[in-house]
Amino acid sequence: MIQTAPTGNVTHSEEFKELKKLYHENRYDILEIEMSLSNEEEDEGRIVFDGEDEEIELTGSSTDFIMALFDMKSSHSDGDKQFIDVSATPAGNPEGYYDLVEYFLDPPNENRREDAFERVQNGEDSLPDGINLEEALEAALSGYMKNPELKAVVENYHEVVAARLIYMRNVDVAIKQYTRNAANSAELFEQYVDLAGNILRDAYLLESPGKGYESFRERCITDTEFHLNKLRDIRDRHQEEMSNVEVDDDGRLDGFTAIPYILDQYARFYELVRDPLRDLAVCLEGAKVAELSDTAEVLELLNRTGHTDLAEVVLPELRNGAFHLSYELDESEGVVRIFTGRDKNRSVKAEYGFEELLDEYRFVQDAVPGIIFSYVIVHEVLTVRYLESPDFMFQVIEEADPSYFD
Repeated sequence: MIQTAPTGNVTHSEEFKELKKLYHENRYDILEIEMSLSNEEEDEGRIVFDGEDEEIELTGSSTDFIMALFDMKSSHSDGDKQFIDVSATPAGNPEGYYDLVEYFLDPPNENRREDAFERVQNGEDSLPDGINLEEALEAALSGYMKNPELKAVVENYHEVVAARLIYMRNVDVAIKQYTRNAANSAELFEQYVDLAGNILRDAYLLESPGKGYESFRERCITDTEFHLNKLRDIRDRHQEEMSNVEVDDDGRLDGFTAIPYILDQYARFYELVRDPLRDLAVCLEGAKVAELSDTAEVLELLNRTGHTDLAEVVLPELRNGAFHLSYELDESEGVVRIFTGRDKNRSVKAEYGFEELLDEYRFVQDAVPGIIFSYVIVHEVLTVRYLESPDFMFQVIEEADPSYFD
């Protein structure tokens, strides 16, 4: 049985000192812990470390050694289970460790996740207004455990997870609605959702939840909320502008009034997809972030690496023609000519028939939203995956002070 440790100057047992040395100095991983406790016989403990060349086993019955084994608790890092010495964490002892664990796990005979989901769905949750999950997860990754957003997430953990899962479900519904109601070609829209999604998933979802989320946040610059709002603005502007375009008896658009609107809208789609395409290029093998500041470089890399479907999503000459007013309409021939410049030495860079230009515009109307929605999907998957993972839970447990939380 465990004896009360003597007070005053404590001389630790040899097995205790060796345990601390192997864990804290050598930083060997712990493979196994066993304890045999009895009220009648001497307590015994055993711990096995993963040494450099072989497993190292320590056994002992001294009080300090047994208590040190009690301080070794389960943890998780980069997708792998491990043990930590809670006496060396802000929790300080097993009691503090379990105080933190309690925020994340269910007590016996309770399903806190299911109950929280029902409360959030019915609008009966107690989540603080405007809770910032992104900031909370960033704080956890950086080890800043006294962040108020992280505090709110931990204290309302199950409701936060439920709210994000509901939001994720709503995103899925919105994408299906967009496919049915807004896309010119549902097949083309879905093709680009898949093309972009496959690259992002290979880059980030094959990592552990913590590493995948962290890499995504560090490497990608696309702001999903901003891009979705801008996508909505472009659609609204399109409807407003095209309502002013004349249509003949056969339903054909008047090119002279339609083409300037279409070129302007095309340029807006081009600008909108720049960051997502750059983020896709960053995922590719051999990509150097410093060399991908210009969209032309991004498109060149995508083309060079065999991703021609993505490289040809937008045509720079159409964007440049609109931005620099370097184009002219020839109604007699039904063509738009794009020039290399605006001075007297300009030359024709490209020429498009009116219908051909309309086809290019309808193409970006489907392909660009497909890429953006794909980015939104992967962002949500990575966020929820990390939030629900042992990686997040044990980052908090290892580095947070239990007294900071209610």
